[in-house]
This record gives sequence, structure tokens and C-alpha cells, in this order.
Amino acid sequence: MAAIIKTASGKFRAQIRRKGISVAKSFPTKGEAKRWATTQEYSIDREAWHDPGLLRDRTLLDVIAGYRAKRPVSRAMATSINNLDFLYTVPLSRLTPEKVAEFAEYRISTHEVKPQTVAIDVIQLSVLLNFARLKMKLPIDSQLIKDARVELKVEGLIAPSNERSRRPTADELDNLMNYWGSLAYTRFSVLPMGLLVKFAIYSCMRQSEITRLLWEDFNEDTRCITIRDRKHPTKKQGNDQEVPLLGDAFEIVMRQPRDSDRVFPYEAKSISSNFTRTCKKLNIKNLRFHDLRREGCSRLLEADYSLSEVALVSGHRDINVLHNIYTALNAENIHRGIKRNKAGK
Repeated sequence: MAAIIKTASGKFRAQIRRKGISVAKSFPTKGEAKRWATTQEYSIDREAWHDPGLLRDRTLLDVIAGYRAKRPVSRAMATSINNLDFLYTVPLSRLTPEKVAEFAEYRISTHEVKPQTVAIDVIQLSVLLNFARLKMKLPIDSQLIKDARVELKVEGLIAPSNERSRRPTADELDNLMNYWGSLAYTRFSVLPMGLLVKFAIYSCMRQSEITRLLWEDFNEDTRCITIRDRKHPTKKQGNDQEVPLLGDAFEIVMRQPRDSDRVFPYEAKSISSNFTRTCKKLNIKNLRFHDLRREGCSRLLEADYSLSEVALVSGHRDINVLHNIYTALNAENIHRGIKRNKAGK
């Protein structure tokens, strides 16, 4: 049984000595001291007790080092790790919702980022802390980030990302294709951007998925290809998905030379930067390579494919994303119908 002692200051000190473990803590009331002691003894008996001193001796940098040693670091995680420098040396025992709020205020005031960007960093911080709790066995409160998010939302320091609805116009695509078609292309000197853009639209794939496609995963008979480690909200590896290559997507793959293990042996970053640079040169504003994925999904929906059929191609886990695109397309079609009716009068 724990010993509860009233100290000279009027507080109640709970002292536990159990299974070779000795720990003590003071509380303003005897009831709080008893409740804490009961919880600690239960954890010790279940061998689930951790020394709180572990958190005083560890920082976020220790967690990051442990994560890097055991997990592949995605580009999003690498970016957030750099952004979390404000919290690097804070002892984990002092990492509280208030400290996370200080970080958010620092990011917004010093780096002039938007709450949407801070929200991404907080999500990645949560991933790191969950790793520390589950894999490094550090006694981190699983409620920490949940409480921090509540405070950050109330203060307007984090916000959900704005959903993009941008699609390239026919003129914009023509201008892009004409520009890339005017370049002298060799397989080893200039990226075949026109071909990659067309494939992105016809396949609804992300640029990183396009550049990871392997010939060994291509089935010419079924006109399907397997995308390895496709993006997933919880699975980071092993989420392989076989998808159909519809229409021109299949024809584009068939025309590629098989002199590499990859169907498109290019770097995703190079494709993205080339696309952005060309749009700037042609004065095409606010268009990203990823918008081509939405364009492809929109075209399939306009061709009367069902939401579930489009999801099979695009890999969307949340059907609501496709439903939002579908709803937007219907709204546009209603406007077109009104214009047609007026023109016919």
C-alpha cells in the first residue's frame, strides 16, 4: 500500500515502494494523492509503469533520431521535421499543449505561414510522439496532441487545408503541349513532359506513383498495373493496388521503351519543377501537376463512370472526395443547361 503523508506545507505526499520501484509525488488534497497512488500501483502490477524521469532526459531530437532509424522518412515528414526546430530541445516532460501553441504562434509570426501549414506540422508531430510512445516506450500522454489541437483550433492557429478545384483549360493544355513539343527531346536530356502530363490525366495517378511504376508489375493481358505502396491514411508501406489502365493510359505505357526497370524512369521532383517552371513561362497561374489528377477524375465522371469505378482507378479511400468533384461537375452542367436554354429562346 502507498504511504500518504501530510507535509509541513499542508500538501499530501504519496510514496510508493513496490516491486523494487520507488516513486513519490505531492498533491494539494489527500483524495488526489490516493487516486494517483492507486493508478501507479495498478500500472506497476501490470508491468506497464514507466519512470516519469525518462521524459525529463529526452527531447524531440531523440524521438526524431529514433524515428529515422526505424521508419522511412517521407518528404512531408522531412519538411515538418525541419519546421519543428522550435521544439527540438524542449524536454518531453515539458511538451504540453501550451508549448505546442507557442510553436504554432512562432511559425505563423516568424515564418508567415498559414494555419493550414501549421496543421500539417502538428499532424507530423503527432506521428513522432505516437512512435515515441508505442515503439520507444516513452510515457508520453496520448491526449497531448488531441488537447493541443482543440486549443489551436480555438485560437485560429491551425485550419484544414483548402480543397483545390483547379482544372486546366483546353487552351492551357494546348499551350503546354505546343511548348514542350517545340523542344528537342532525347530520352536522356529533356523530360517528355507532354507525354507525362497526358498519362497523369488518363491514369489519375500522382507524380510519385507514375515514376515508381515497374515493368514487372505491368500485365499486358489484363491491361492493369500494380502501384506499390500507394498513398494511404494509415498504411505507409505494403499498400499495393492493382489498377486498370484505361484508354490512352494503356497505349502510352505500351509505347515506352523497356530499357529500365521503371516504366517512366524519371524523378518526381524534376517533373513537378519542370511543370511549375513552364506554367510560369507561359503565364498559366495557379496550376499544379497534382491538379491533373483531379482533371482525370473529372473526365471519368463526365464519361459516366460511377464513383466506385473512378475510385478503383484513382485509389481514393474517401469516396466523399470524388463525391465533391461529382457535385461540382453537376453544378457546372446545370449552369451550362441554363445558358443553352436561354440561347434557344
